[in-house]
Amino acid sequence: MTVPREGRSRTKTVIVVLMGVFILIPGAIGFGDKLYQFFQVLIRDEKGGRFALVPIATYLGVSAGFFFILVWGALKGMLSDIEGPKYRMLEQEEELDASERAGAGR
Repeated sequence: MTVPREGRSRTKTVIVVLMGVFILIPGAIGFGDKLYQFFQVLIRDEKGGRFALVPIATYLGVSAGFFFILVWGALKGMLSDIEGPKYRMLEQEEELDASERAGAGR
């Protein structure tokens, strides 16, 4: 029994949303909490709290880098056809296999 195409699309959407809820949101909360703790150490200057500048700069720099890569990819259309490359790869593999068979038959 095959699932209709609309059903598969809806299932994928539900899975992505669940992953966002159970993986990304707790990760973002943990990241934000750690960043907040570093800022608190820096503000209070607990035992030479200036050391917290390096992790804060690292966290913010890496986050900004990932964000700009995401925006760049979206603007360039790299996120518009996620399924297409795998089908193109399979088609190219079939073409390569066919050309190898034709070359071996000589």
